[in-house]
Amino acid sequence: MNWRFLFAVFALASLARAASPACSSLTNLIITNTTITSADDVVAGPYTPSETPGSINLPAFCRVRAVSRPVSDSEIHFELWLPPRAIWNEKFEGTGNGGFSSSMSYASMATALSHGYATAGSDTGHEGGDLKFGVGHPEKINDWAYRAVHVMTDNAKLIIRNYYGRLPQYSYFNGCSTGGHQALAEAQRFPGDYDGIVAGDPGNNRTHLIAGFLWSWEAIHKDTASPLPAAKLPMITKAVMAACDAIDGLADGIIDDPRRCTFDPGTLLCKGGDGDNCLTAPQVESVKKVYGGAKNPRTGEQIFAGWPRGTETNWTSYFVEPAETRRS
Repeated sequence: MNWRFLFAVFALASLARAASPACSSLTNLIITNTTITSADDVVAGPYTPSETPGSINLPAFCRVRAVSRPVSDSEIHFELWLPPRAIWNEKFEGTGNGGFSSSMSYASMATALSHGYATAGSDTGHEGGDLKFGVGHPEKINDWAYRAVHVMTDNAKLIIRNYYGRLPQYSYFNGCSTGGHQALAEAQRFPGDYDGIVAGDPGNNRTHLIAGFLWSWEAIHKDTASPLPAAKLPMITKAVMAACDAIDGLADGIIDDPRRCTFDPGTLLCKGGDGDNCLTAPQVESVKKVYGGAKNPRTGEQIFAGWPRGTETNWTSYFVEPAETRRS
């Protein structure tokens, strides 16, 4: 065996791994159904990602932007941020999204990058922050539901291998809410994508979850003459806290176990006409329905859990006065 020859081969391989190709050269990569639209070096310091207000402080990195079209009517945009080889921890972190939003989790990507991870995020295959993208576009629904994260992950690993000369040693996914649902979809459909998954507050039953939101919306707005206004929500929460805060023996501004709170919104019923510090009879019934959660009107079966007492001030953007209503 020629040991000198083998040593030379290993030495050359080590040198190849040590020197990453130029960031800009990544646009020359040929990947099936994927086009790398840009690859730019970003200097260390304050940085403002596209269409994101404010800046975040980041180390130097290579910003790769790409688009994948795995099937007809599918267009998945994703970004991959690559730290310099000297600080890469040889790991990859995929990030999830929130709600129906197409916005990438730049804050999560920034945290991952700052800890030495190569990190990626996607627009889940659509633009905007509501479900209009899915009308007449079943493949875009599939992109949002599961495919976009998988496509992002596969492509990110290929680019990482080209840039660093090796695949990541470990890969992790981190997401909350819709990101949590993406995490569960990854674990169920593509278990080989990640070595570890963080699934925070996952939307794990979308059909029932959406039914729950519709139930609460109808409960609040069914009385078109006097729907519950957002301005009354803090008043309700204050009454809930007064009734339930000390149930655990400590009045500390926290309801330890909302399931033990039996606050009755009927105690806020207006004695005369409508007022800022009371609820009309229809508003009382609205609040009770939101607490109770969605039920099958024929069988009474629980479809989705209600909102716990003490959460009222969080109802505004979900079903009391969402952004779409505020714009109209």
